[in-house]
Amino acid sequence: MLEAFWVVTYGPHFETDNVTNITVQNGDTLFLSCRISLLQDKTVSWVRRKSGDTALQLLTVGKQTYSGDSRYQIEFQYPNNWRLKISQANKNDEGVYECQISTHPPKVIIYYLHVNVHFHLKANENPFSRGVIPRRVRRTYIRQMGQIKK
Repeated sequence: MLEAFWVVTYGPHFETDNVTNITVQNGDTLFLSCRISLLQDKTVSWVRRKSGDTALQLLTVGKQTYSGDSRYQIEFQYPNNWRLKISQANKNDEGVYECQISTHPPKVIIYYLHVNVHFHLKANENPFSRGVIPRRVRRTYIRQMGQIKK
């Protein structure tokens, strides 16, 4: 005998996965998507937690941006995507970003943002002067396939 089960979701809910890791390059522009169905009379907010900090920084509420940093913007994409746009990403942007729905208790999806920073050396520049290469450098020699000697 076959039985059918239906999952019924009432009220606002996310259409995107919960925990997501995002890695971008220094200077990139990125979009964090927050697709919500059945939002009704609830509000969407974006908040940020810097790495190693417990305090929340309010970025957006509804279609209004509250960050003093103009690189952060809310871009609503019809019909239901509350995208957070971050322009010119840099190492200081790393941390946890949360898209929240104003239910009780709040519903949240989380993004972990990591920003890769690459150093570009000028001709004849000493890499040690910028801390790009550790002071103790190991050399690796490959003797035969599969054998590595340090």
